[in-house]
Amino acid sequence: MKVNSPPLPTALQSPDSPGPAYDRAPECSEITRDIDVMVPMRDGVEICVDIYRPKAAGKFPALLALAIYNKDLQSPDLAEALPPQPAWSPLWTGPMEAGDTKFFVSRGYAHVIGSPRGVGKSQSGGSRQWDCYDLIEWVAAQDWCDGNVGMVGISGFGAEQLAVAKQAPPHLKAIFPFDSRALMASWAVFATNIQVASFIFSATWSGISLPCTKTKDRRAHCRASASGCGARP
Repeated sequence: MKVNSPPLPTALQSPDSPGPAYDRAPECSEITRDIDVMVPMRDGVEICVDIYRPKAAGKFPALLALAIYNKDLQSPDLAEALPPQPAWSPLWTGPMEAGDTKFFVSRGYAHVIGSPRGVGKSQSGGSRQWDCYDLIEWVAAQDWCDGNVGMVGISGFGAEQLAVAKQAPPHLKAIFPFDSRALMASWAVFATNIQVASFIFSATWSGISLPCTKTKDRRAHCRASASGCGARP
């Protein structure tokens, strides 16, 4: 019996072709850019961010991306140097891990990309424990923001979201830590043992936590039973 499955979204998406499941049309054609804005943290250290927002009147929800990478590598201008690439492509150089700026801004969002203290043009010194929290609250208070702040980005940008969500900033409304399809494909490519790759895929799809945190004998650890590994049932 033939089973008809829905088409899979294309890996090569763009602002003009976001995929079959997304039908919101662009609303704003121009971008206002505020580059190298210095934002003070609670201890006085300033971190550097770029702000991209619709060139239009009004207030907008903001999407923040922060990670221990230089924000200058995430600019939409740099991303245009290459066509859209999946993260496992040999042409992948890192741009757009913070999200597709033109896609977001054209649909009425401000996109804020920053580097934490000690990275790029941000100042150094002290602890960065509360930097993301403080940045979220700073963004929410700007005259171009409607007070709603979400976070986007994969890899380190995703890890930052999970860390700050535990601190519960008042104006953080949503997080989207990673593109699971891209992440799983990356795991598949770089796994050196097919049994490890199979375990990662099955564990991810079944929703259990990945227990492989020990490095002494990772393969043997992955082959252990679910209960022995400490995975959730």
